[in-house]
Amino acid sequence: MREIGHIRLRVPEPGALTRLLFGDGVPPAWLRVETGLMPRIVAWSVSDSSAAASFDGPRAVILATVDADRAAGELGAQFGDGWTDTGRDDLLGANCRRLPVGRSLLVLAEPSTEGYTAACLARFGEGPIGVAMAAPAGVVPAGGRHAARNPVDDGSATYLRIGPGTAPTFILLSA
Repeated sequence: MREIGHIRLRVPEPGALTRLLFGDGVPPAWLRVETGLMPRIVAWSVSDSSAAASFDGPRAVILATVDADRAAGELGAQFGDGWTDTGRDDLLGANCRRLPVGRSLLVLAEPSTEGYTAACLARFGEGPIGVAMAAPAGVVPAGGRHAARNPVDDGSATYLRIGPGTAPTFILLSA
């Protein structure tokens, strides 16, 4: 089974990010955090995994795009069809679609406002702007914004931008 396997992230202070997201816990094996001046998701990958293994990966990668129809078609060659429209996400400032990739999801975010997704596109072009993951038990990140609905599982979540401006957003999914 193919699913999203690894996320590589650059931030100015990796230790501070780890404490923010995981408290005293250890970051999951799928997240690699490196030192860099500008917070940014620099890579994500899809890997083969055993369907019997317990899933310990990101729940979704959020990809900014200027044209969701085109991006869905291009990604469809590798991941297949079956995109589901999940509607507008006000915190991302985007209309979203999701596609299952094994036990994880790809989420396309096409700007619906001059907000976060549009700013990320202007600064970096198309690509990853966010990661969704299960909220770590006992960790309550400071500065997050609650949403009653998110484009990953339609449930409530906390959106946590890990820096100013176009820094990546972590969507912490409620249990």
